[in-house]
Amino acid sequence: MIGIYDLATGRVLRLVDCPEHEYDAACAEGEGWKPLGTTAAGYFDGDDFVPIGDPPTLRHAYDWTARKWVAPLTELAADVSAKIDREFKRRDLLPVTVAGVPFDADAAARENISGTAARIERGDALPAGWVGWRDADNAMHWADAMPAAVLANLNAVSRAIEDRKQALLVARWTKKAQIAAIADEAELLAFDIGTDWPA
Repeated sequence: MIGIYDLATGRVLRLVDCPEHEYDAACAEGEGWKPLGTTAAGYFDGDDFVPIGDPPTLRHAYDWTARKWVAPLTELAADVSAKIDREFKRRDLLPVTVAGVPFDADAAARENISGTAARIERGDALPAGWVGWRDADNAMHWADAMPAAVLANLNAVSRAIEDRKQALLVARWTKKAQIAAIADEAELLAFDIGTDWPA
């Protein structure tokens, strides 16, 4: 059994079982042969056969020139981009700080803010049993405030959430543009998704 290999890269292209006098004829232009038993994929480094083993993931392809497993840059970029999206979503749910006070900014908080603000804008009184607005640290605020003052405070919190959301979107778009411009695997793998986000 011989291994037919690419002369430029050493890559074993196929195994051939034929009489010895047909070895040279089994090779196409740019190919050579060496004795080789049944084996996994690999390449010849001089006279030595080097198996390449299994890929780290299904998306990896073997770069026969560099002699290493690599993931396609588009897929690596998509992975980094997905991490950026997750970081954006995580940061979007963090509390916002207004006048030194942290307020919840998750979906429930946003719904409560808009619902209470709409109620006040309709001219309705504050909800029955109003005891104030709880911040992210469980402290109460505006318990004795008039509806107009509560509305102004809720609008300030809502504005802070909206402003931060826009700043987060810009940061995400900027990072994704940076990712799209990277054409090097090592640089993609080293890209720091945790920096340059707004507070």
